Amino acid sequence: MAIKSEQSGKNDRIASTIRHNRARGKHTIDAMSEIVLELKNRNWKNARIARELGMRILPAMPKDYVPRFASMLGLSDKVQARAIRYLGKAKKIEASSGKGPTGVAAAALYIAAVLEGEKRTQREIAEVAHVTEVTVRNRYKELVKELNIKIEV
Repeated sequence: MAIKSEQSGKNDRIASTIRHNRARGKHTIDAMSEIVLELKNRNWKNARIARELGMRILPAMPKDYVPRFASMLGLSDKVQARAIRYLGKAKKIEASSGKGPTGVAAAALYIAAVLEGEKRTQREIAEVAHVTEVTVRNRYKELVKELNIKIEV
């Protein structure tokens, strides 16, 4: 049976790790998390670690942050669903393209929370998302305009 090139690349990396460990006098295989942690401790950037270990890092999507932020803010599933709908629409028309995913997620949650009657301040949302209030406000204005959302704050 032929080994797929994808599999052979993985095997090469595993073999390289084993050779490296043996050269250091270790006869065990470190977990990938231990290898990554060691490289982080040596001040390697995430991109370099990924490149050297043959890993692919997918860009973060705003919708990926909604459940965590909503949970931390005590927002309902209804608010989460609405925010994710807005983010889907924004993605289709590229309204959030080039913007930080946490700021966009925070703004979508802010809009959804206000419209569902579960108001949270921009400051509360910004703190949870680790962005500034200005970021939430700017992304909020952009989303409301681009998605043609009618909102009274």
